[in-house]
Amino acid sequence: MSWYERSFRKLFFDFHTHSSAVEVAKDFDAETWAEQLLKAHVQAVSTIVQCRYGWRYYQKGSIGWVHPRLPKDIDIVGETISACHERGIRVIGYYHTLGSEMLAAIRPEWLERDPLGRPQDIWICLLSPALKEYIIPQLEEFNRNYDIDGMFFDFSYAKGPCFCQSCRRSFKEDTGLELPLDRESPYWKKFMEWKLEKFKEIRQEISDAVHRGNPDVLVAFNWCYSTRMPEKPPKDVGFLSLDICPDNQVFNASMQARFWATMSKPFDIMNTAFLQWWGDWGIKPAIALKQECATIIANGGRTWIGYQMYPQFRVEAAVMSQLAEALAFVKEREHFCVNQKIQPYIAISHSTRSNLIQVSFHVDEKSIKGAHKILLESGFHYNIVLDEILENEIGKYKAIILPDQRYISDRFAEALRDFVNNGGGLIATCLTGTLDEDLNFTGKFKLEDLFGVSLDGKYPYDHAYMEILDERLKTNVLEMPILVWGELIYVKPKSAEILAHLRGIYLRSDGKPLLASSPPGAYTGYPMITLNKFGKGKVAYVACDVFSSYLLKNQWVIKHVIKNILNLILPEKLVEVNAPAGVEVVLAEQEGRRLIHLVNHYGERPLSPWPFGDNNALTENIIPIHNIVVKVKCNEKPTRIKLEPEGEELKWKKEGDMISILVPKLEIHSCIIIEL
Repeated sequence: MSWYERSFRKLFFDFHTHSSAVEVAKDFDAETWAEQLLKAHVQAVSTIVQCRYGWRYYQKGSIGWVHPRLPKDIDIVGETISACHERGIRVIGYYHTLGSEMLAAIRPEWLERDPLGRPQDIWICLLSPALKEYIIPQLEEFNRNYDIDGMFFDFSYAKGPCFCQSCRRSFKEDTGLELPLDRESPYWKKFMEWKLEKFKEIRQEISDAVHRGNPDVLVAFNWCYSTRMPEKPPKDVGFLSLDICPDNQVFNASMQARFWATMSKPFDIMNTAFLQWWGDWGIKPAIALKQECATIIANGGRTWIGYQMYPQFRVEAAVMSQLAEALAFVKEREHFCVNQKIQPYIAISHSTRSNLIQVSFHVDEKSIKGAHKILLESGFHYNIVLDEILENEIGKYKAIILPDQRYISDRFAEALRDFVNNGGGLIATCLTGTLDEDLNFTGKFKLEDLFGVSLDGKYPYDHAYMEILDERLKTNVLEMPILVWGELIYVKPKSAEILAHLRGIYLRSDGKPLLASSPPGAYTGYPMITLNKFGKGKVAYVACDVFSSYLLKNQWVIKHVIKNILNLILPEKLVEVNAPAGVEVVLAEQEGRRLIHLVNHYGERPLSPWPFGDNNALTENIIPIHNIVVKVKCNEKPTRIKLEPEGEELKWKKEGDMISILVPKLEIHSCIIIEL
């Protein structure tokens, strides 16, 4: 096991410092800093190699520019490495590949450009000669000179289009085409695909440069290989990492961790201690940081809490105290998180071609987020799995969800057929499997035989109603038509039975909705939900993107409909939890022991008066959950069942092939450990 896999407690400190900043590193003292980190329970910490303004903060080497106001007798990187290594603390270098004040001034032709040729701030295009003439040599030199443990690269991905001369020339050489200037061009998707591939090559070149300097350095690229940029990470990537969006870091951390837990790469999720985000020097209470860290480590990740230093190189003692308290919370739980294996159960499929399907450099995650929200709030254990991984490991799962996954490869389609035929359960929504290899709309379902329905057109409005017919879907669902939003589809049943009708909307005499939305109208003659038996398994099809609808409109009964569908198609239950919607469940194994993590997402949060207060979710006090009943499949008789880190023996009883366990109280994060 690598040092990184053992490092659950990491801190990250931005130190982006403009050339005009004053008192740069005035308070820097490596020994004092390392002592602060040691007292805060830190196992690894970042150091600033090169900031977003292109300044370096180390003295050895001739490539690059030391910050003009950094005293010449201070080597932040070198001294930090030395002081931390003496105390057993690993150091990860931060390198910003995008911005440079100096390169913008002396090599303006390397700057990113808009379609009119105007420079984009001080952002350097990595498809310009800057990569080979500056960045690669600098990284080789730096990693020869400094005993750094890891390198974390920021903005080493295709964040959007660039129209500089280097991009125009390279695209023409590779494709024979002129670089398109807007999304309306018929070659825009080709341009996107070209740029995404170019950045794969760029990241490989960066990794190779680091490893030529020092082959033992672990390399990570911020946000790459995430749900927003779905692709399999190459072998040279040492760990996965990203600074999650700040709106709700408990929810967002859970979603990303459930994706990366299936990647066979160690990973961390960087929650941030700011009240807002980078550049805000407020501080969350430790309780909020603990809650965010809890879902990360429960789902198989490591923590890396982010903050930003003052330019004098100082962090307030009060801030360090909150960070230390959060890391102490993590330390108390490491023993049942290290080497745990997240167990396969339900898989939400995520396409590697999502960027091109959506024609977006950053994937719109609404469907995936909505599925994550529904399953989390319904008490299911699940993971989000890349389709290229899932097609090879599909037999490990009990049920698969295809949330409007419009492209399905031939190989994946056959894997899905075999999976259902052998008894697996499948849920598909909206236009799943309606694009061909060139991502053109075919007008039919690739998995029509599985779905048991044929595509018959698109519903013409942006909202409609779901009318539940089948009693099996009515548990906890109100007896009324259910409003759903988004794209809706007309399908004709072939072998599938109808579980719910698609009802249209009330229309005025001018053919428009009554208000922003309309009450229920007449039955369209088409189903909303169907169920098809295929071999030994079952397939449920929903004729709308029900997951994004739930995310955007919070129509709470939809959650219960999907839960009822899942219970209908699942061939067997591995774990069930009787708890409020904010209790997250993670099923894992560790050296012969069964683990059931419970994470409490509930908390007392500040009230933001509408329409003001567009703030991020922030827990100030935890609302404990009492008397949670957990049922888990277990054929063997346990020798002991306890709750950790509390060390409490739990009451349990055998119910057929399930064990029923009572958890008296859940604060933030506890883990049921079943010893066999």
